[in-house]
Amino acid sequence: GLVLAAPAGRAHLVRGRRTLSQSDIQIIVDALNSDATDTLSTSESGIFCRDIPFEELLENDSVLLPRRYRPTKQTEQDPLSVFKEVEVLLQTLEKKLSTLTKSMQTDRMKKEIALISNARITNSQFVNIGETAINTAPFEILFKNRPHGTEWSKDDILDTDIVICLIGPQIGECSIGADFVSTRSNWSRIAQLRIKGDELSRDYLMAWLQNGNFQAQVDRLSGGTVLRAISKKDLNRIIIPIPNLQLQGILGSIAGQIEALNKATKDV
Repeated sequence: GLVLAAPAGRAHLVRGRRTLSQSDIQIIVDALNSDATDTLSTSESGIFCRDIPFEELLENDSVLLPRRYRPTKQTEQDPLSVFKEVEVLLQTLEKKLSTLTKSMQTDRMKKEIALISNARITNSQFVNIGETAINTAPFEILFKNRPHGTEWSKDDILDTDIVICLIGPQIGECSIGADFVSTRSNWSRIAQLRIKGDELSRDYLMAWLQNGNFQAQVDRLSGGTVLRAISKKDLNRIIIPIPNLQLQGILGSIAGQIEALNKATKDV
């Protein structure tokens, strides 16, 4: 069984050393002896216990990080929370705009961002990457590995895929499939997001992955001291905000224009 008893003994933490009182020990014992109907129990004090099947342990490379074994929570469908996530994206785009030479194009984009900030976001939702397993997400996800130094080809990656690096110094970075193959990227472990249907704009998704809260979630969930990596299970926990299609179109367009202007500035 796996036990996360970190919340216990916090009241007795001195110079990094934690002492468990008799009551702390009893709380842990009670959690272990819980009469939960399934194999998972979380006490009122935050103690987490779960019986881990051997097969699931192997799926996680025998890594005993409790977060890998917590069930994925159902994502909240709160328009206000979606708006807060979009605000992070808007703030990043504003910062990038501030570094560009003032022009009619940049002024127009700033006005569009201001309008979005003051607008009421409707028909919005969150989607958890892990929900692709039950076919509720507007995209599918594929995981692939290659020995370091082996090139990727168009047989591996579609031009329209969004490719995410899952290991190494570039962890969390994203690329469009066509660019990823043409630049001969050396990423050895990747995830591919492949959009299906018309509920999600690829340009918006790319904009959020590069400028929104995605990197912060990757940093929080990744592990490793020598070579940072994020597991398939942890990546599945990441939550993506999806506003209405009209807003997706505007945000994707603004992000694309900013990237084009940045590239043009660097090429000069």
